[in-house]
Amino acid sequence: MTLLVSSIISLYSLFGVPGFKRGPGRPRTNWRGIVKKDLRGMGLTWEEAEVAALNRQQWCQSVAQYVHVDVG
Repeated sequence: MTLLVSSIISLYSLFGVPGFKRGPGRPRTNWRGIVKKDLRGMGLTWEEAEVAALNRQQWCQSVAQYVHVDVG
């Protein structure tokens, strides 16, 4: 049962909670939307990012360049 609850929570964090209404003036954003916006800034699509993230060291360097952080 815990695995089912865990996977449902994961899906909610990616796609939002069905039937949830935000108050007026609140932006309609979720985690996936924010990540997609950052990926567009890096010049990547979601699918390209999935493939690029398979090489962890290279991915960390790419992200560090985007956010201007020295990873040493």
